[in-house]
Amino acid sequence: MKYVFTSHSFLFKELLPKLDSLGCFVEKKRKFRLLNNKFGSFASSYKASDAHATVVKCSHLARDMDYEYFAVQNLGDCWTDTKIVENFDKYGNASPEKCVGGVGASYTNFVYRWRPEPSV
Repeated sequence: MKYVFTSHSFLFKELLPKLDSLGCFVEKKRKFRLLNNKFGSFASSYKASDAHATVVKCSHLARDMDYEYFAVQNLGDCWTDTKIVENFDKYGNASPEKCVGGVGASYTNFVYRWRPEPSV
């Protein structure tokens, strides 16, 4: 586990994910899905008042599984695909009310990319 030292306390670095938010996009059902790998779900613990917590949970799981790109759909399901970079925006932008707090609703992907660490 990585730590960041401040004069007052230690902070867990992993609680502060470095993500690029790519936006909110439409997803389709069944054979027309763009993202086919559901790698986790935190929908049962989703709270609208703290939607960012769901994003953080999916981002940690994505990082641990070496997924650079991932999406949060259905208020807490974590999705990715081998062609996510080429396809995530294929069906266009979703309406703003479908992605509140960085979390996509049903058949709506809020897509993220882990920000690469700067080279030293």
